[in-house]
Amino acid sequence: TGGDAYQVEKNPPVVVSILRVDPSPTTASSVRYYLTFSEAVHNVDANDFVLTRTGNISAAISDISGSATTYTITVTSTSGVGSGTLRLDLIDNDTILDSTIQPLGGLGAGNGSFTTGEAYTITIAPTILSASYRSTGSNDGWVLESAEDSNVGGSKNSTATTFMLGDNA
Repeated sequence: TGGDAYQVEKNPPVVVSILRVDPSPTTASSVRYYLTFSEAVHNVDANDFVLTRTGNISAAISDISGSATTYTITVTSTSGVGSGTLRLDLIDNDTILDSTIQPLGGLGAGNGSFTTGEAYTITIAPTILSASYRSTGSNDGWVLESAEDSNVGGSKNSTATTFMLGDNA
């Protein structure tokens, strides 16, 4: 009755789900995923993940928070224009461990990987670097065109009661 007690654990920790936190489709510059494990684990870091993308989207993991069975992973877009999908995959490299030092999925890299989580549909709008506007000279107020349809600035009308740039107040 006074002997040692041992905990025997036969089931290694596994990923239960990787779910979107934010709405999809989105134009946001960052998105979050909610990761759930079957039991408390530690040593979760950016090296445990791969971002699976389609389209012209570049992104990187910018934050990992949480502990035990739940983690939130934030992914930030780094560049790209257009649309595509973005999914967070966990690739088991035997560094995620439970309290009995049993690795995710059991011994052996890859057997605890999870690649079927939810994906975001992302649209990244182009950045406008310059814009040109046409003006109708008869409607100009403060900045007058040199001639109707010339698209060339002329004189200033400092007596106008309304500041008009181009065709409208």
